[in-house]
Amino acid sequence: PDMKINVLTDLLLLFSSSSRAALIGHCVGNSLLPPACKTAWFDEGDVSRDGDSELLADLRRKHGTRICSDPVDMEAETVSGIKTHRTNATEGLLCLNSEQTWRQCEDYKVMFTCAGQFCSDCRTRWFDHDDPTENGDFEVLSDLLSVYPKEICPRPIAIEVQTISGEPASNTSDVFLNYDATYGFACVNADQDSRRCEDYRVRFTCPKEFCQGVLFFNTLTTHTLEAHIHLS
Repeated sequence: PDMKINVLTDLLLLFSSSSRAALIGHCVGNSLLPPACKTAWFDEGDVSRDGDSELLADLRRKHGTRICSDPVDMEAETVSGIKTHRTNATEGLLCLNSEQTWRQCEDYKVMFTCAGQFCSDCRTRWFDHDDPTENGDFEVLSDLLSVYPKEICPRPIAIEVQTISGEPASNTSDVFLNYDATYGFACVNADQDSRRCEDYRVRFTCPKEFCQGVLFFNTLTTHTLEAHIHLS
């Protein structure tokens, strides 16, 4: 496979892109692949004299279950927000200064797309808190946490987004300003070619401990209510 890939920052990244990314949200035979979800952004490696690396193996060693073992896609951009052309979900990101012609590697952050059980182990309900306005549609994590503090974990593992009619966001033609578990979701009308943003809803994947805590709280509340009724 090709080992060097041009990126929008005019730097060279090692590793070729993963062909599995093209399968997200598409039918294979008569079966539909499991819904995909996106992780938070990760920026572990600091730029050094060698370059910058955000390797999947290293990230999983540190963050464990916050990243799936077999991502179907990966996005990478500089910390200032300049996206790369292509990335490799299997290996992660590696940029070597020795491979650059006239400049050093930028500082990158990466986000993975996962599928299957990873997305559904501990999932919230769907939230559609914001209605589309003349500016767009926004389902921001911090806003949702302020309104539904006990229904969403403060540090989600992943996020899923779909229209209120159930169409995955990736199947629409909208361009998204933000779509990650760190920030939430943002679609700005000004970023679209000739249309307004759809009305979207989001749900989050949380650590298993969050679901266990919610279950414990609900069980405790139920038992307390039953005891109160019995004593009355």
